[in-house]
Amino acid sequence: MDSQKPLRVAVVGCGGMANSHLSKFTGERNVQIVACCDVLEASARQFAERHSIPAWYTDYRKLLAREQLDAVAVVTSDVAHAAVSIAAFKKGLHVLCEKPLATSLAEAKRMLAAAKASGKMHMVNFSYRPYVALERARQLVDEGRLGRIIHVEASYLQQWLASDAWGDWRKVPALQWRMSRKHRGGVLVDIGCHILIFTTHVVGDITSLQCRMKSFDKGVPKNTWKGYKLDADDSFAVTAEFASGAFGVIHATRWASGHNNALRLRVFGDKGALAIDTEVGKDKLQLCVGEFQARNLLWNTLTIPTPESSNYARFIRSIRTGKSEEPTFEDGVKIQGYLEACQQSAKSGKMLRVKL
Repeated sequence: MDSQKPLRVAVVGCGGMANSHLSKFTGERNVQIVACCDVLEASARQFAERHSIPAWYTDYRKLLAREQLDAVAVVTSDVAHAAVSIAAFKKGLHVLCEKPLATSLAEAKRMLAAAKASGKMHMVNFSYRPYVALERARQLVDEGRLGRIIHVEASYLQQWLASDAWGDWRKVPALQWRMSRKHRGGVLVDIGCHILIFTTHVVGDITSLQCRMKSFDKGVPKNTWKGYKLDADDSFAVTAEFASGAFGVIHATRWASGHNNALRLRVFGDKGALAIDTEVGKDKLQLCVGEFQARNLLWNTLTIPTPESSNYARFIRSIRTGKSEEPTFEDGVKIQGYLEACQQSAKSGKMLRVKL
């Protein structure tokens, strides 16, 4: 596609995350947000007015039928991801979809099939995947700098159930629905997908896993607040075996006092180790490689100079060049498979093979 030609994008779903999509897309050269859509009329209209978007709709099908578009950003609730994405592909449009890709592995596979049939670009907005430290860590593992990978430790820590640093959850609707199974809340689906792709991008595929999830008392009557049953998981822990033979632990919680939004990854091989901590910096990579450093417990902190490219920039570039860039719907399907295996394992209490 001609890089000088304006790229016409529509945003479907006008909730809080849609504002981030707007700011990122409008920061890209020759990108125009020409329409938006939300099932709530007031949300669609106000979003359009706030961002000076020419047209707004309450039905994505009407939007797709009437607007001349190149791409769609799907920022709806999870249950609508498949319907909107598949309809956009059938219209010959490129699609950037929010995470997690779908509500089931079968649904995610249908979305990927539609994407491939269309021949259009497809991407899932795993927002931490582009971090430059993560890319360099992947390279070091692939180059064999750490030797044979033995053990992996990964975590995603938030504190908003233990602290009001993000505001009192009792007063913030965007936090309340995240504690409800009915609204597909829960730490596994909401942020587990992030730490799963964060880990597997560096270490490789998970072949089997066992998962436990737990919900804690919130101190409100009948565990209900403003119509939300607070029954979704607050914490999860996974023991995982990887295709490489490595073993690891992956966990996340919303009760981690002292950590607003921390993703951590530690990878140990028989020749060295690496560590990433996003609270230290998304461009920082800690290394302990070689016999001398290991014997003396020495770690070096590298600052990765490569400029970061956001998912939005990658998506636009893929459309311009015709070359697919990660994270794609293939990545989304894989993560959906891990989520589904985690949910099944938590119910059965068993170690399960991952089926993709």
